[in-house]
Amino acid sequence: MMWLLAIFHTVAFVCNIIAFNILATVEVLSRDMVLAISFAALAYSFALAGMTWQKLIRRFRKNRCGSNKSKMYILVNEEALLTDASHTYLSIAHAVAAASRQWADDVEYNQWVNKSFRKVLCLANSKEFAKAKDYNLDRLVMTEEAVPGMELTIVFKPQEEFPRFFRFLRML
Repeated sequence: MMWLLAIFHTVAFVCNIIAFNILATVEVLSRDMVLAISFAALAYSFALAGMTWQKLIRRFRKNRCGSNKSKMYILVNEEALLTDASHTYLSIAHAVAAASRQWADDVEYNQWVNKSFRKVLCLANSKEFAKAKDYNLDRLVMTEEAVPGMELTIVFKPQEEFPRFFRFLRML
């Protein structure tokens, strides 16, 4: 019922714009005044339908993003961050760049780039870091020559579902 009311008000809104444009052409109203009245009528029709600007924006984003909820997990080694923070941050950037080169031809990756582009940056201690590598997921492990013998970050190929373990990592 509310949507029927919204449609009715939208039609009324369009009729108002046409009428106000005629009045503007005859120079009874200025173009700026027509625009202001049109937006006020639109806001009023949304209010009557129970639609707020936030809901409208959410609907737009939902339609734009579709149902693609895939995300890319990037795990940062806490020990490496404490040892050499600057190179660890640099390895995060290198991880994303390497991932884009590695999976550039992959259909799922390109869908993620175009529709979702969500990234989750997590801090993992050495035990969590090792456990994350045990999962059978597409991933890239990043090292830096300036920090020899230490794995700094892991980037996982974007997907919709990750193992439950990933939800309990600390976000950075």
